[in-house]
Amino acid sequence: RDDAAPDETPADAPDTAETPDTADTPGMADAGDPSDTADEADTADAADTAGTETAAAAPETATGGTPDEDQVAAAEPSDAADEGPIVLGSVDYDDKGDLTFTGKGEPETDLNVYIDDEHVGTVETTEEGDWQVEPEADVEPGSYTLRVDQVDPAGVVLARIETPLVRARPELLMLGDAIVVVQPGNSLWRIARRTLGGGVHFTEIYEANRSQIGDPALIYPGQIFTVPGLD
Repeated sequence: RDDAAPDETPADAPDTAETPDTADTPGMADAGDPSDTADEADTADAADTAGTETAAAAPETATGGTPDEDQVAAAEPSDAADEGPIVLGSVDYDDKGDLTFTGKGEPETDLNVYIDDEHVGTVETTEEGDWQVEPEADVEPGSYTLRVDQVDPAGVVLARIETPLVRARPELLMLGDAIVVVQPGNSLWRIARRTLGGGVHFTEIYEANRSQIGDPALIYPGQIFTVPGLD
């Protein structure tokens, strides 16, 4: 089994001599007339920078067909996003198939963990800021929201993170090395690049797991995907 850890986003395509129309390409500014002022050029540069976030929008998949590789690559989460005082590093399953969460936080602070607003555990981070929680109660297969709160001794919330969570069916774990567990920050492109040698193979993972994937740009921590060729 390969826990597909987050990786760097594929490099942006090099600039070409032709400037695309701004109405068709998000984040790209019109080159304009050569006589444009320096201020206008600065505005175009700012539009390019803003386009990094625009490109992360989920692609349309209403037709139900196989998604275009450019759409999925554009939906990659940004590595440049600032990390707050709480970080969810991994979602995994132990030998019994039970969920376990690990991450980083501020050293020696208390964290409360919730699944759909139900408290499932409290942990104090280590001197290095590491933490791990195994929910106290069984979590049935399904879709949830995972929340982690950093609290002071009086219980006042100082920081919070929330993320979608999928508790996969335990029988999927029986597939052994033929599976990957989706981690925070993963995308189909990244999983394909790590497991199959190239992001362009994401369609193979998509086709093998279509019953779990509604939108190929939206996959969630805790999902378990089979990867053709790993068994």
